[in-house]
Amino acid sequence: MTTIRVACLLAVALASSACSRASLDLDPAVIPSCKPGHSEVVDVRWDARATGTERVAIDVLRPGSGAKQWMTGPASGHRRTGKWGNDGLTFVLRDDDGRELARRTIETLPCPDAED
Repeated sequence: MTTIRVACLLAVALASSACSRASLDLDPAVIPSCKPGHSEVVDVRWDARATGTERVAIDVLRPGSGAKQWMTGPASGHRRTGKWGNDGLTFVLRDDDGRELARRTIETLPCPDAED
């Protein structure tokens, strides 16, 4: 098998798994680090209808711990967290067979200088 053909096959395999046609959005997705330990309410929106799944699950992962199921629901929707969204918290959207469709992680940016 030629190198070009292997590269093409790999590109197709990666595209089909990476382009799941599902979206997962967090608002806010970036939180300023002005207050250590600061947490936010996060609006989580998802849409997996184009994948053909009817129901989804969203897991949350905290750095250093395993996944916990946060919610299950229809293929498209939104839900707000409590005031527990902070740096490194990851949301994982899964279809009704448990396959990962999308993943988003909250990030923290340095606090803007008061002089700016």
